[in-house]
Amino acid sequence: MIRDAEGLPELESVLQEWGGSFDAIHAAAAFTKAAKLAGRRPADVRALLARLAPLWDALEPGWTMQGMANVLWAAGKVGCADDRLWSGTLAAYLEHVAAEEHGQHLTNAVYGLSAVAAGNKGAVPGVPRQELEAAVAALVERLWILATSPDGVQSHHTSNALYGCARLRLNPGDAQVSGLLQALARPAMLGRAKPQELANVLWAASELQLRCGWQPAVREAAWRQLLGEAGLERVADKGDPQGAANAALALARLATAEPPAIDRELATEGVQRLLEGAVGQQLGGWDAQNVANVMWVCARLGLRGQGFLQCAADAAPGWLPGAVAPNLNQAAWACAMLRFEHPQLLAALVARARQLLAPGESRRRLTQSNAAGLVSTVGWAVAVLDQAQLAEGARGLVVASGAQRLGAKLHPAHGERLWVLHAWLLRRGLLDGRGLAGALSAAQLAACEAAVRSDPAVPLPGGE
Repeated sequence: MIRDAEGLPELESVLQEWGGSFDAIHAAAAFTKAAKLAGRRPADVRALLARLAPLWDALEPGWTMQGMANVLWAAGKVGCADDRLWSGTLAAYLEHVAAEEHGQHLTNAVYGLSAVAAGNKGAVPGVPRQELEAAVAALVERLWILATSPDGVQSHHTSNALYGCARLRLNPGDAQVSGLLQALARPAMLGRAKPQELANVLWAASELQLRCGWQPAVREAAWRQLLGEAGLERVADKGDPQGAANAALALARLATAEPPAIDRELATEGVQRLLEGAVGQQLGGWDAQNVANVMWVCARLGLRGQGFLQCAADAAPGWLPGAVAPNLNQAAWACAMLRFEHPQLLAALVARARQLLAPGESRRRLTQSNAAGLVSTVGWAVAVLDQAQLAEGARGLVVASGAQRLGAKLHPAHGERLWVLHAWLLRRGLLDGRGLAGALSAAQLAACEAAVRSDPAVPLPGGE
């Protein structure tokens, strides 16, 4: 009956007619079916789950490991906010987690926790953060044990678990994360991994190191397996733009972290493999975020000769109209750092920035600080690349951003770049010979100069 329901009305009829005779297996199946029927409209099914929750609670003596894991998965998928359901089901599952033999059940639980937290400001209803951390650590610990056993687990179990931990901003344990990555690198498991799974694993590893304090201890041989023909090459040739971009971003992060998780040369080889693959050679289907991320990666790793920036410039009419401020920042920064002189692309970046600053919905989405960051980075790139024909456009961005209204709140990093633009305008004698005077106050200009002189790492135009 439950399995045959083709829509929520049918499932509601089954619950109304037969719910009184449900056992725990039926109740868990109803949760799972409801979540699957919800599709992209989870709000439609929350009322149904609210009626199922007390029924499930009353059947606790009959809960199975599979049933509990499936209820956690379903509740997370639709964003169920029932405190008792979350705390009770999770606690009961953890009581027996040491005996769990199915990787799918463990990853279903991790998914549910990460999914509900993503829509609830990082919190799981009814589960304090400290308890959540202990719970996820126990789930991943058990998955690690299974993954390193002779039978192992499926590649998507490892991928989904690490991805869920990254979404939760939670490091389940240094040894556990490293162990899962090394287990995935074994030929038997790696050979069955899908491109998206590999991309998600790399992204998750970089997130866990960057934001969650993971200290990697993965053998170099395992990294070489993951980034070689059996692993990364499939992302490059059979994946999608987001997977390729996320994998490249992950490699750059892992190689430039302190301490680095992988050798910089190995990361560079991996990114080159991604850019030379079928996915990286066809930017027509790439969106602004993916293009900008890979431009940032090229600059971060110093990849000047790979041609990606030229491909990005050629494809700009397709992705640039959808670019938002962070995308423009990354693209402009990459062009400046790699000294990629492409007047048409830089002019298009200036024009798109001006569109975002124009009165309307896009401008309302920009905070004053974000606007200042946008114009300082794009203007700085104009100066570093010595694009005199864009001087008026760059100064116009500063005026349009209203940066002068920030006063002393102008961020030092923004100030550094604005001073580079100001000094370049003066040195080249462009516009009215006043640089950014008037667009910024005298006090702001003084603060900008002090910031840039105290930071020798800021690239100056013309080798200054």
